[in-house]
Parts: sequence; structure tokens; C-alpha cells
Amino acid sequence: MTAQQKTQVILGTATPGGGFPLYGDAVTAVVNEVDPSLGLEPRNTKGSTENIPLLEAGKLDIALVTGEPAYEAFAGIGRPRTELKILAAMYSTPGMPRRRAARASSRPMPARRHASAPSTPFSRR
Repeated sequence: MTAQQKTQVILGTATPGGGFPLYGDAVTAVVNEVDPSLGLEPRNTKGSTENIPLLEAGKLDIALVTGEPAYEAFAGIGRPRTELKILAAMYSTPGMPRRRAARASSRPMPARRHASAPSTPFSRR
């Protein structure tokens, strides 16, 4: 399959040296090996706060975004609500409400007031 026949997909990550570019490179390698019809290309960005507007502007096809900017985009906090879609949760970030598996009490652990969502790949489609 030639490069022109592949569906090109741009994946927004973050600045070099962080976890998002590392994760993005690994995902890119796997997707490109498993599906020859796709040409996934990671692109370094300034991270979550830049990835959301780049997705909305159509400059990225998918992107990695942390929970707090994602929550603010969906809730319309400090900006209009986004119409972006969540593809998958990668991992939970600090502040996520959670409960230990074994507790002496049956009471749930209190949630933080401003809990963030999991780090998430987003899509504009």
C-alpha cells in the first residue's frame, strides 16, 4: 500500500520528554504495524491545553488530553462547551475519586471537590 492510499491520522501529544510523546510514539508504532491502511503520525504540541483547540480547528485528528482540561472543555468552564468525543481512558490522574478495595468501613471515601477525569485520547470526529 502506498503512502497516498493510507488514511493519514495526526495524533497530538505534548512537549518532548514527557509521558504523552512516549505514549504517542508507542501507540503510533503499534497502529502502523497492525493496520497498514492507516498512517498514524505523532505530533508534538504544548500538551492538553493546546490539543483541545487544535482538534476543534481540525489541525489534529486525535490527541492526548489530561482530565482537568477535558472536564473544563466538556463543562464549558472558561470557554464554550466542546463537541469533541472521548475515545478511551488511558490512566487515572491524581484527584480521581476512588475507593480502596478492602476497607474496614462500608462508607465510601469522600470525593474531592474538583476531581479530574482520566487522561484521555480525544477525537474531533
